[in-house]
Amino acid sequence: MNPKFLRLPLPCLALLAGAAPALPAQTVPAPAGDEVVRLSEFQVSTSADKGYRAGNSVSATRIEAAIKDLPFSVNAFTDQFIADVGARDLFDVVRYAPGVTSAAREFNAGNTRFNLRGFDQLSPQRNGFVGTAYIDTVNVQRVEIVKGPASILYGQVQPGGTVNVITKVPGGKRFVAVNQQVGTDNFWRSTLDANLPYGPRFGLRLNGSWENGSEAIDPSEQRTWVMAPTLLVKPTANSSLVVDYQWFRRRETPPVFMKPNIRIEGLATSYTSPDGKTFTPIDFGFGPFFPLPKDFNYVGRHDFRNSDFESVYAEYTVKLGDRWTARANYNWNRRSVRNKLTGVADARIWASGVQQTATAFSARTGNSASTSNGVATVRGANGTFSFDPATGTVTNNLSAGSVFLPRRARLQEEFGQGNAYQAEVAGRQEFDGIKWKPLFGAFYTSNNSRSRQRNLTDFYQPWDLMNPATWVDTPSSFGRASPALLPNGDYNVALIPLTSASISFGRDTAYYTAQSLSLFNDRLLLVGGARYNKAEAAGDNYLVAADPATVAGRNEANNNQWTSVSRTIYQAGGGFKLTPELMAYASYSESFSVDSRFLQFRGEQSSKAAPSLAEGKEAGLKSDFLGGRISASVAVFQVDQFNRVLNFSERVGTQSLTTQLQDTEDRSKGWEFETTLSPLDAWQVYLSWSNIDTKLTKVPVGLEPLLGARPEASVKKLFNVWTRYSFKTGALQGWWIGGGANYTGDKAQRVDNRLLTLPAYTLWDVTVGYDGKCGQRPCNVSLAWKNITDEEYFPANQQRGFPSRVILSFATRF
Repeated sequence: MNPKFLRLPLPCLALLAGAAPALPAQTVPAPAGDEVVRLSEFQVSTSADKGYRAGNSVSATRIEAAIKDLPFSVNAFTDQFIADVGARDLFDVVRYAPGVTSAAREFNAGNTRFNLRGFDQLSPQRNGFVGTAYIDTVNVQRVEIVKGPASILYGQVQPGGTVNVITKVPGGKRFVAVNQQVGTDNFWRSTLDANLPYGPRFGLRLNGSWENGSEAIDPSEQRTWVMAPTLLVKPTANSSLVVDYQWFRRRETPPVFMKPNIRIEGLATSYTSPDGKTFTPIDFGFGPFFPLPKDFNYVGRHDFRNSDFESVYAEYTVKLGDRWTARANYNWNRRSVRNKLTGVADARIWASGVQQTATAFSARTGNSASTSNGVATVRGANGTFSFDPATGTVTNNLSAGSVFLPRRARLQEEFGQGNAYQAEVAGRQEFDGIKWKPLFGAFYTSNNSRSRQRNLTDFYQPWDLMNPATWVDTPSSFGRASPALLPNGDYNVALIPLTSASISFGRDTAYYTAQSLSLFNDRLLLVGGARYNKAEAAGDNYLVAADPATVAGRNEANNNQWTSVSRTIYQAGGGFKLTPELMAYASYSESFSVDSRFLQFRGEQSSKAAPSLAEGKEAGLKSDFLGGRISASVAVFQVDQFNRVLNFSERVGTQSLTTQLQDTEDRSKGWEFETTLSPLDAWQVYLSWSNIDTKLTKVPVGLEPLLGARPEASVKKLFNVWTRYSFKTGALQGWWIGGGANYTGDKAQRVDNRLLTLPAYTLWDVTVGYDGKCGQRPCNVSLAWKNITDEEYFPANQQRGFPSRVILSFATRF
């Protein structure tokens, strides 16, 4: 790869000049005194936070409560922690939490899909409403993670839990904080955080960022813009209106995509069910990533991914006397992702094969493929290739002309829009030593999603992965004859035939209540609640010959595919304080989600998917000793999910067709440990550790070989630590050093091959910083070295990690 030189845009230079003599670092967290005056039970106060220790949470009960008094697991990350670890996106934060890892699907799905306690979370929450596929930390105040089924407050969510991002709001003190980062591989990032109060009744908080992403992978280029203003208005002394707008735009030309997986055809293990169907649930032919250079990117140089997200969040809060508070919320969001993607992420092995035509390959006589104890092997005249999924060992003795990467032309598009409305009333009542915090709420949301894809198979000559000289896109004979071919060798996506199109609608109506009781001088704490939810979904999968204006115009009125599901779910928990600093607790909770798609049977559309249900049980201990210097929690849990959709192939004659079935059960059980330590005033430590066993415990008849398999993206062992030491006196006063490690155990890739996992990895980071004054102005400076060992790692099957990189950060505050 050619060396890359650091480029600094003119706006960044101007920002630095205006901040001189300060040479800043992480965005300066606003002091606690800058926080907006609280008017309601719905806002979380940061005044109880001490460094990395978060005192309170609103995500678990919708009402602010001390985390140490909640009878279930809640992880919370403060603004100081977010700044110290140098977080740019949400995964940079949540990867430190116990039981949380990446499950990103990339392509058009973004990188905010996480696996919590063995189950994929489809989307995080933003201020309690559905978030977006990418979340920049520029306007994030704190991140909270509620573990276990949490549908009582958040409706349709997955059973592992949910991530809730709480954004910044206007405060009482005027300030402007600017930040500039520059780093290796052409990385740079500029951010702005301006808090502008106007008298006692108006306030504006303006956050924005402009970033050029790392270009360590060749070819790749990424530019991101975020604009997030928040307006606070206090019409009366007892009411407030907050309006939050966020605009996110990312342009990737081209994007970085996953490494190609090995594909050896003919190594699937067949199984005949009692009713005579032949399934191929165990696929040893799908292997790990083919050994290629770290900077390999299989996309074309003319490819792109354009991601646009926009949302508006409004909250009106009013105090109804001294004991009750009410609020009304509205959320609108829109998304658009267009992804031009050349190629297929399959490294197809043909040990004795040669290119047969411009668009196809075949193996010569004498080629053989076999599997023994899960070790896939292909032998032929051009050498031998094998891989052992159990150990990750790959043996590659192949020569050129044996491993090919197909090159198709493709455009994939996703569009969607949603509206949500919510009304809640919360109270604080106290009588005869009993404290009662009731919450009553109603919720309605509607959304629509559209997806379409254009595809031309084998538009270009395949790449021979054993011969880098072929890693250029040369039109095949089929491509040369296509009207989509452009003079420069690129293709016109508008002239590629439409190969798939779908549309879906959803509506949710819910009524819920959550009740909190504190008895016996706060020694016994009880939490319970229920939610009635009616979910409606509709969807069509259809194909049109022309550019589908009809797809865009399709609406709910002429769609007769609606299905409706109603469900009442419950949650209960209790905690007893053995001492004022130590609480034992137990809880039970439920969740559900509705899948709007039609299942497939042998490649054909069949019935609508049934709702997925789950229930979770948890018990643990929470402690908060020495005034918060030692804060810890340990939890043991079991979560059972019912009716998750299984995808697998079914052999019908000479064809391999997709079939999707439900009637499944998944079980996740294990333990989590989390602690925040402050042995000295100058020393802070955050540590988390989890051990979780997730597996299929029930499958449809005929799929018994899948029993015991791990769901995709599930990880058994996770360990994370971050620590910071600040020098308070002496020659090094104002300086600090921080560092940490993230260990991720082997991660399941596919249910249909339980031996196939992503390899375990450990990342080491270190940061040196200075917090003080540059002249008369407060400033921060830091130098971060991330992934010190330059380990090549894969957070998820369709996601690639960053190589070793160095980032210099400068921040100041006016």
